[in-house]
Amino acid sequence: MSVKMDYKDDIFFGKRRYNTINNSDGTISLDDVTEYRQEGDTFGAGDMNKLAAAVNGFEAKHTDFPPDGSVVETDASGNTKRTVFNDDGSITETLTDSDGNVIATKTTTFNDDGSIDEEVV
Repeated sequence: MSVKMDYKDDIFFGKRRYNTINNSDGTISLDDVTEYRQEGDTFGAGDMNKLAAAVNGFEAKHTDFPPDGSVVETDASGNTKRTVFNDDGSITETLTDSDGNVIATKTTTFNDDGSIDEEVV
């Protein structure tokens, strides 16, 4: 699985602009007539699911074990996930794209009561 990593935002002048269309049932529809310099990408549930899978279930094609005790996994697209086992017992996983840009970081903390806390940044 590959996660898209080149999303673009809409770029336009001023404010978005819409024409209203009066529908026969008394409702209106909006027609986007904004003048775009660049149309951005949509981001939906499928994209979010792919991102979550990449962070939670990274599919490694190659694994390295550096001397610092971390684990570095690389997928077929050159993305990497570095897992660091912290001194406080927590685990930090950092996902980077093939250019070394950080996509997401997840820290898992194991609590005394047996529960875990996960924070994704």
